[in-house]
Amino acid sequence: MSPRRYRLGRRAEAKADTRERIVAAAVALHRKKGTIATRYADLARQAGVSLQTVHNHFPTLGALLPACTGMVAATAPQVTAALFEPLQAPEDRLDALMTALFAQHAHFEPWMRWAVHEARAVPELEAGIRRWRDDLAALLAKAVAPGFAGKPPAEMVALLATLLDIESWLRLQSQSALSAKAANAALRHGAITWLRQYLAAAPSQVRPGTRAAASTRGDRS
Repeated sequence: MSPRRYRLGRRAEAKADTRERIVAAAVALHRKKGTIATRYADLARQAGVSLQTVHNHFPTLGALLPACTGMVAATAPQVTAALFEPLQAPEDRLDALMTALFAQHAHFEPWMRWAVHEARAVPELEAGIRRWRDDLAALLAKAVAPGFAGKPPAEMVALLATLLDIESWLRLQSQSALSAKAANAALRHGAITWLRQYLAAAPSQVRPGTRAAASTRGDRS
């Protein structure tokens, strides 16, 4: 390797390391006091770099927040269709999705308890949360689709998405003094009950597999 190529490689490594330190600083500060109260000067101090360096790497909040989300999400429980695709009964599929979703809620809770409120004032946060909610609604529709010939009622999907949203999960704990486990059980019961009511209104549909009866008796996460 030529000396010049070696120097360029070391420079790229140093740049990547600096970027990671800034993102880690943002993740820590956003967890501690939210996005609005965290200034770029705070990031510079926490990361041990100059204020200009922070701006060079992340000129806007819109550039910084996705990097922060990516770092936190890298260790989060994954919520994908692969969780329920091997299952047939709509209740079982929804139950499997909820188990992973509640674990993901718990992982993101230290940041989302700020973000769900700050999103009203921070467009970049609002856009990210909206994308997450759209993805959740799409997953919910896919999970329960077998019970409705592939076309679940839109209003039912909207109800489930609202019920299982992380903001509902957080509010249930803060306003009802429930533990996370109790909140999970209550939301699980509500979601399965709603699903069964809609399934009962569509008696012509074939419901393959077995019911997730145990899911209404408590949380297993």
